[in-house]
Formats: sequence, structure tokens, C-alpha cells
Amino acid sequence: MFVNLSRRPVGGPLSYSNAYQLIERIGATAGIEQLHPHMLRHTHASALAKAGWTAAEIAARLGQSQASSADVYIHLAADDLTERLRRTEHLVWRPPQNGATR
Repeated sequence: MFVNLSRRPVGGPLSYSNAYQLIERIGATAGIEQLHPHMLRHTHASALAKAGWTAAEIAARLGQSQASSADVYIHLAADDLTERLRRTEHLVWRPPQNGATR
């Protein structure tokens, strides 16, 4: 994912510490405090969930053997849940109001 362009061997993979420092600097420049490479994994998993991927599919994409492992990485925003509820609320039966019958 990250390629070394400034030190030998040029074109080789960055060490974890160099990748961490790079992401941290990018975050600081963007005004994002404490940005680190592992946050990208969480962001990717959350984006896949929002796009409709199942936990099993996300786990496979992340290289996990158990679907439940993906749960740690999936973070849904309240807006996502509100929208999903809005699209499915017609499926929920509600008792009649004011004594009306069906």
C-alpha cells in the first residue's frame, strides 16, 4: 500500500513505523488528531458495510476467518441507521390509533 520513495531501496515497502509517521503527518495536516494506519482498516470496513456488504464478506476482505471478527471494524453512523429505519418502517406493524380497527 505504501511505497518507499525517499530511502533505499526505492520502490520497496515502507516500514510500519514510517507508514505510521506518514499517516500521522497527513492527519495533522488535515486537522485530524491521532490518525493512524489502523483507522484506515476501520474506515474501509465501515464503508463496505454502508455499501451493503455482509459481515462475512467484510471479514473475508479483511483477511479474517470468522464473520464476527468484522464486527470490531464496522462502525455505523446514526444517520445510516436512521435512513435504514426510514426505508423499512412500513414493514413494522403498529396497533391502530384512537380505537380504529383494520
